[in-house]
Amino acid sequence: MKWNCLVAALVGAMLASCAALQKPSNSPVVSEKCSRIRAAFDVGSGSTKMKVAQIDICSQRIVKVLEDRSVPIAFEESRRASKNNEIAADTKTEAIEKLRVLKGRAEELGARAFIGVATSAFRKARNGSKVLTEISTQTKITLKAVSEEEEGRLGFWGAVAHETGNSEQVVVWDVGGGSQQWATLERTKRIKIHSSDFASIGFKEAVIRKIQRADPKKKLTPNPLEANQVTAALEIAKEEAKKLPNRIHLKAMHPDARVLGIGGVHYYSVKGRLGVRDSGSYTANDIRELLPSVVGKTDEELKSDYAATEVTNLLLILGMMEGLDIGQVFPLKANLADGVLVQNSYWPR
Repeated sequence: MKWNCLVAALVGAMLASCAALQKPSNSPVVSEKCSRIRAAFDVGSGSTKMKVAQIDICSQRIVKVLEDRSVPIAFEESRRASKNNEIAADTKTEAIEKLRVLKGRAEELGARAFIGVATSAFRKARNGSKVLTEISTQTKITLKAVSEEEEGRLGFWGAVAHETGNSEQVVVWDVGGGSQQWATLERTKRIKIHSSDFASIGFKEAVIRKIQRADPKKKLTPNPLEANQVTAALEIAKEEAKKLPNRIHLKAMHPDARVLGIGGVHYYSVKGRLGVRDSGSYTANDIRELLPSVVGKTDEELKSDYAATEVTNLLLILGMMEGLDIGQVFPLKANLADGVLVQNSYWPR
């Protein structure tokens, strides 16, 4: 009897061992010399994102995301409200406080290196370089303002890091607070980039100025929008769509193309309002059907940290999709931080 029990136990242990060996691991094994915990920051014009991840520096890929956070900091709104094209001192103070909190969380997760990039608002502001240096000094996060071209490259590599298909069929459409970038990989392996200042805040202000005949520095929100103003706003977005270079336009409207929408406008405003599942997509018709539920509402009724741009963001994306004849957009929770994480050139050796 004891012998039978012993045999049964041994067989059970062997089967359990085999099952364990056959079970795939959720996290790829990375050698110690290749593994790093990094914290990257995307200091955007309207929001600041932090991503903490385990990185395989040998293959330049994200192994596992440990933390992904976004906080509103209105750098571009601050600059535009200024009489002298500067980011206000209180906005700088807010940024320092919020970045310290984010960095503290990253340290708890084991990050020891902290690198970030700043975008449009810092390129345009007269005191952009000074403010960024002060934020970097106070938080001990290495921050640098990047060019429009570098912003497009980082957005592209950050987005395709989430893809498994052919990178040459991908068009990355990044819409933020102060600028938007289109990027795609050509056959020569060169990234073709188109950049524009016509983004979330600029479009909102265009609606206030051109359609509502008001001063955007005094009227901070276009809400509640009237139904007849929606048509006029869509026409403004369609006019902007005409400026996209023909090579990118043709690729974006191709049936085999995957248009990846990154940045807060795609992921939070459009995907969030539509309730699109992760790895899902949305069409122009999806946005069109959503509009009656948000048009005519006040900022308070919209219940969003970005209420002032919530409806105009939907109109911006819808108008450009219609103007460019884009069938669908796949929104990704990717931003410049993803690109920074995997680019070893940004990090100390």
